[in-house]
Amino acid sequence: MRFHRLPTLVFFAAAACFVACSAVKGDSGSDLDGGGGTAADGAPLGPGVDGGSQDGATTVLTDFGTVSLSYADYGTAKAFTGFAQFQKTSGVVPSVAACQSETDGDCVAYVCGPTPPPVDSGAPADAGVRVTQAGVVTLSGARIPPGTKLSPGTDGKYPPLSLAGLDAWSGGESLAVSAAGGEVPAFSGNVIAPAPSVALSAPAISPTVKIEVDRSKPLSVSWTGAGAGTLTVSTTATMTGGGSAIVTCRFDASKGSGQMPATLLSKLPAGTGSFGASISATSEAKAGTYSVTIVASSSVKNAAGQVTLK
Repeated sequence: MRFHRLPTLVFFAAAACFVACSAVKGDSGSDLDGGGGTAADGAPLGPGVDGGSQDGATTVLTDFGTVSLSYADYGTAKAFTGFAQFQKTSGVVPSVAACQSETDGDCVAYVCGPTPPPVDSGAPADAGVRVTQAGVVTLSGARIPPGTKLSPGTDGKYPPLSLAGLDAWSGGESLAVSAAGGEVPAFSGNVIAPAPSVALSAPAISPTVKIEVDRSKPLSVSWTGAGAGTLTVSTTATMTGGGSAIVTCRFDASKGSGQMPATLLSKLPAGTGSFGASISATSEAKAGTYSVTIVASSSVKNAAGQVTLK
């Protein structure tokens, strides 16, 4: 069985699906991307796990960490966000919603049922997963102010850092991450800043007007202003009776266009959905037993809004 990371995602509505969809192998037989889902800032949400077992538990694959640097340039408003999280895994963790996945080219659809009630096994809800910390994490490069740091709290969790008004980068610069070390050993790494000037040219997404998406036809997506990196576009919707469905595509940003296939769009339920896009770059660092993802993401202009799925 092969495991991969879920794509770096871009908008808040999809996060709930990824928590569920990142964790189990779907009944369809396709491998879900292990390594965890992603939050809106591009930060993975949790470790990859194997398929659910009969006792409602899932086997964890690896210790996991992520450091994300996110920049949004909306013209009149700019913002930088930094985030870090680390989890040590052992034994088993409780099962999550049953998911199915299907892949078509650069795209994958995840359909996840409602999250099941916790199994009353006497184990705590977070059995097998423990938050850890790597000490102070320093972020630098481009126009990130010197001394920008992420510091863990007494619980080991890192509060997100937000710097409003910061013009963080132009694209192409090397961004550096270094951790002083704690329970997670010290590590360092670099990632290339993605261009914040990328704009979606199709579909014509509007924050105030819902456009129609015909689920029986491929949806053409195009953008301008991108160089290197990965352009991720996603459409998500809530299933009747609970659960979520999402179609997400990861395109080579330099190509300028791609298609979300009808074979996957048809997995989404009719009704209101959300659409979003981001451009990102990632690198990997090793810290003892931890696999740490370093991700830098920039928002894509004209790329966030609601759609009507028909």
